[in-house]
Amino acid sequence: MLISPKPSQLSAQAYRYTLDLTVLMRRPRFPKFIFLPLTYLASMVRYQQFERDPVTRDLFKNRITTLNGFREVLESSCFLALDTEHVAITSGSDRVLHQVGLAFTKTLKSRHPPCQPQEPGMIRPKRRLFHFVEDNNIEGLTLNIDTSKKLGDDVLRVGGFRGMPVRRSHRFGEQKTVDIEDLEAPVVEFLSNLPRDKSLVLVGFGMGAEWTYLWANFPAAIRFFSAWVDLSDIVIDITSAPPSQFPNLEYLIRGFGYWRKDVAPGRGIRSDGNADNAGDDVVTTLALAQALLDERNHETLLFEYACFRIAGPGRIRRSYHPDKCFIATVRSDGELPIKISTSLKMARKFIDFNPVRTGILSGEVGYASFRSQEELDYFIGCVDGMVLHTGETISAQRCIQVEQVDMKTPEDEKLKEEKRIMRRIKREADVEEVVELGDLFS
Repeated sequence: MLISPKPSQLSAQAYRYTLDLTVLMRRPRFPKFIFLPLTYLASMVRYQQFERDPVTRDLFKNRITTLNGFREVLESSCFLALDTEHVAITSGSDRVLHQVGLAFTKTLKSRHPPCQPQEPGMIRPKRRLFHFVEDNNIEGLTLNIDTSKKLGDDVLRVGGFRGMPVRRSHRFGEQKTVDIEDLEAPVVEFLSNLPRDKSLVLVGFGMGAEWTYLWANFPAAIRFFSAWVDLSDIVIDITSAPPSQFPNLEYLIRGFGYWRKDVAPGRGIRSDGNADNAGDDVVTTLALAQALLDERNHETLLFEYACFRIAGPGRIRRSYHPDKCFIATVRSDGELPIKISTSLKMARKFIDFNPVRTGILSGEVGYASFRSQEELDYFIGCVDGMVLHTGETISAQRCIQVEQVDMKTPEDEKLKEEKRIMRRIKREADVEEVVELGDLFS
């Protein structure tokens, strides 16, 4: 198993990130982007059942878990991505299948050059999923499950929501609506019409749910596949990440330069739907597969994963003691600049100072923690008075007392929400100006 790239294969900067991960991984924590934090052990138990079940065991044992193994089947195989969307009804374990996405490709290529780690002030051309679909002639099928006959149109589900979620508009391939009892037939029909000149490899990301529905709802599809690969295994292989703690699909693909609005569900009144679409996610999964196979992208992956591991929650432990912990607060005049307005952006900005963790205490205050007084002093000396490329000045000082930022009046909360909306509008306006630059690099 490939544990990490050799020094000769990556730049000194990327290899330093790899070495830093061995220190970061000793600190178990659960960032907000964590992938399947509550279902990892349950998936392992279910996987043991698939290893023994006569219906699934032949395919299940042909699992590809390493980058080298993935590359070995690249020339002799075609790829079928599978994704499912399900909805919790009475509890997190009581879920109803709502949508199935399938995407087929003979190739995994991209018109875009490798994606380099983002530097301060750098504007990368935004990659688009429809370009990836065109480059690989991807065939897609999205199956919407009609739940109204059994659950009605106004079902009450977890969280107090009524009705099934409205999913993002369908964009790739065909779309059909079927009853759950009739789900297997269109899946098998789609697979039967695919070319058979090469082996077919099943591809997914975090496939515990997909294997469950494959086994329970359309087991006749299993015979079409010669092997399967969960791309989370490939991410673990490249980064040496703990299997229960690594970024989700959206975080990873955005790290490779894909446009946020292309890969994330819509938000707010400007969106037709705000829930994931399985037909979109299977295309995103194949795009991630292409990015992971290109070794020139690994420097970016290691950088993004290192930032992910550093970015923490917006709080400091209550056990914090100023004489034993080395924490600096970061401020500006008023709201934090957009470029350091989240724990992840803080991590990206200050990663060269080797912080243990970064976070946001409030809209006006961020923090970075370090392993020693020497590292803390160096950070403060460099950052206090720093002028960002946007022209904004930030200050840094030792955190003597944890600020109580939770005691907000209704007026404070209203003002904070208004500021948040204005910042979001500005952020979206900035994105709109840049996104079409991607066509210049096509």
